[in-house]
Amino acid sequence: MNKIKVLPPEVYMRIAAGEVVERPSNVVKELIENSIDALSTEITIEIVSSGRKLIRITDNGSGMTKEDLLLAVKPHTTSKIEKFEDIYNLSTLGFRGEALASIANVSKLTIVSKIGQEPVGHQIVVHGGEVISIKECSSNKGTTVEVKDLFYNTPARLKFLKSGYTEKIHVVRIIEEYAIVYPDISFKFYSDNDLVFSTEATSNLIHRLKDVIKKDVINNLIYFEHKQDKFFVYGFITPIEFSQVNKSLQMFYVNKRPVTSRILSQVLYDVYRDALPTGRHPVGIIFINLPYEFVDVNVHPTKRVVKFKDEDYIYETLKSLIKKVIKDYYTKQQRTDTD
Repeated sequence: MNKIKVLPPEVYMRIAAGEVVERPSNVVKELIENSIDALSTEITIEIVSSGRKLIRITDNGSGMTKEDLLLAVKPHTTSKIEKFEDIYNLSTLGFRGEALASIANVSKLTIVSKIGQEPVGHQIVVHGGEVISIKECSSNKGTTVEVKDLFYNTPARLKFLKSGYTEKIHVVRIIEEYAIVYPDISFKFYSDNDLVFSTEATSNLIHRLKDVIKKDVINNLIYFEHKQDKFFVYGFITPIEFSQVNKSLQMFYVNKRPVTSRILSQVLYDVYRDALPTGRHPVGIIFINLPYEFVDVNVHPTKRVVKFKDEDYIYETLKSLIKKVIKDYYTKQQRTDTD
């Protein structure tokens, strides 16, 4: 017998799902991004049992037709790109059409969606990647996605999940990240039917940060910004006295996408290094906007890791900017104390 075999679709689809869907928070991330790309102004997230039993996300976005729904749950389908080169100028949060298909393959998925001007919506039900039904239904404008019994058919993945508390913390983190960078969207989050998190849409970033960040940090944020040609960076840091016991208040965004960046994190530690007490971590909420072709978001399937075209420029510019902001802050403090 041959050692190398062609895997059947039900096997390779579940392997592919692992690239994007490793835990409930991955599902929440993908679905929130779809809602944002659909121009929603209200997004409600509900989970039961930390997302193991149920993840439901409801939005008031543009919605999908019956034909869209049938295509959306198939692998390698997307409305975000038309040709390969489009991934280098990606202005939406997502383009990986297999995200919904991957979720559908490891859960019992139901999507209800209606385009605003249509008289009725449609509901599609998919279990383990197989379309069970699609029918007309009454619906509000927008889309509701229900993900039930995550990993019910891939029990090996279930055992890799952490405790309910840990998985819930990951979900909360995802919601907070998107709530911060999209203050013009109202977010509501329910866990086991209890309201955990609620924001009103606002044009004021500080107002949104107050919904997410503890008061003593909010009251001591230092704003900074820098603009040069098409590169714009802005954000908040704190004096060294308000360093934290963990990295939870290090949040980085590139073109309104929450990201993990070794370069951006290193800037903070290099600026604060000499004054940072052992076991403490600097605060940094940093937003970078630059042309899409100057950053690659396709380094990792989850699109969390980004690679800048000119990392040295990003590092040096941001480091010198934050060093100056910190120096100016303490110089002003000394003058105030002297007066």
